[in-house]
Amino acid sequence: MCSTSVLGLISMMIFILFLLTTGAVSVLDYGAALTKSLLYYEAQRSGKLPPNQRVLWRGDSGLQDGSDAQFGFPMAFTVTVLAWSTVEFQSQLEAKNELSNAMDAIKRGTDYFIKAHPQPDVLYGEDGDGDSDHSSEAAAAFAAASVAFKPSNPTYICN
Repeated sequence: MCSTSVLGLISMMIFILFLLTTGAVSVLDYGAALTKSLLYYEAQRSGKLPPNQRVLWRGDSGLQDGSDAQFGFPMAFTVTVLAWSTVEFQSQLEAKNELSNAMDAIKRGTDYFIKAHPQPDVLYGEDGDGDSDHSSEAAAAFAAASVAFKPSNPTYICN
């Protein structure tokens, strides 16, 4: 997933949630735009896909990719922002029946980081100067996801 397109999508999603919150626009269907924004995350999934995958043309892929190295900074940033968006706009996501889809997207990314963090003080990432950035952004993703999951699954990140 290209980090530029992720940033654009996140910005668009936050803007849509803002419009839904303020009621600034009533003619356009921003609920449908929100749904399509979340579908974008599902279309980007790799690995063994869950049974509730809504993007039906997407199949399991990359089952062995990254087994020796994982590049996590763009995904960690995405999980962080998506998690904080669900905290900030939970009622709007619930009103559009999209909260569970947003939480599934956060959980999929967080599960990836849990697998890349097999023991204390170990987080697998790509070699190079990005290690400290990867570690700190993954920590931010864990922190934001724990806040997002606190109402529905408070022990998820702590286990």
